[in-house]
Amino acid sequence: MKNLIVKFVAIISIIILLSAGTATGETIHADCTVAGLINAINIANSLQGSNTIVLTQGCVYNLSSVDNETADGDNGLPQINSSIIIEGNGATIKRSASAPEFRFFQVNSSASLSIRNLILENGRLANSDNSKHNGGCIYVNGGVASINYCILKDNYAGCGGAVLSSAKGTLTVNGSYFSNNTSFL
Repeated sequence: MKNLIVKFVAIISIIILLSAGTATGETIHADCTVAGLINAINIANSLQGSNTIVLTQGCVYNLSSVDNETADGDNGLPQINSSIIIEGNGATIKRSASAPEFRFFQVNSSASLSIRNLILENGRLANSDNSKHNGGCIYVNGGVASINYCILKDNYAGCGGAVLSSAKGTLTVNGSYFSNNTSFL
């Protein structure tokens, strides 16, 4: 009986240790500023597990500058390099009409992005030499993206007016609305 109890305790200890590595992660609230949104993504990227960013209800995050440049095009927000869920709460992420061209999100290999109840508007990525033009809002560059109950409108890119997934990427869309998105390839 004593051996059985010792084995049971050992198994429970192993389960607890293994589950610690698969924690659900943190919840990060982004205030209604572009800096707050960028900070929330940077924090989520630095943490383990699947982390949730909660946007301010009804907020408009009006992006006016490039956050980072890649060989696949410029991004208005930090690249996604971990597992991130964005709860939009009806918020809008849009590129200012006077801003340089950029997409919003790039989801890299081994990363995942799930967005819910969010409006993505006026992403634009189509330079004149067509070398950087993947996805006006989201480029899934080998990672996984899920778009749930979102609106993607008025976006433009050389390839994938609103969204483009590379051959190694995975994209799922549920209950979302695409309007006036344009691609020239």
